[in-house]
Amino acid sequence: MVNTKRSIAWRMARGLNNTAFVASWQTKEVRSAVDLLADTERACEAALLVRTYAPSRVAKAFNAWRGELDKKGRAKVGALIGDPLRGEERELFEEGWEDTLHREEDIVGRETNGMHIGTMVDLKTIA
Repeated sequence: MVNTKRSIAWRMARGLNNTAFVASWQTKEVRSAVDLLADTERACEAALLVRTYAPSRVAKAFNAWRGELDKKGRAKVGALIGDPLRGEERELFEEGWEDTLHREEDIVGRETNGMHIGTMVDLKTIA
């Protein structure tokens, strides 16, 4: 696995983003795949990916997507993106959202992206 991570980093450093993404995906490194998409101005794809495969990473992907839209002068479109962690929009995602987070917790582990799944409290800000 160390060689695979090194290979992914090598590909990313050389701008071989598509092959780095495929390598991340095939080795089930969803977090690095999401980070790669978000960091290479493909936040829309990252948002779709996290919604299905890494729901605890939703905040990062959705914020990156909104940021990209803001840079392009499309802030109104960014404001329309439904976010399960943002204010009144939580109601839109209530059905099944907690189950999705718990399934990810069972697969990935108790702590994901510094967020405790049960409470969605940022553990990095508490410590």
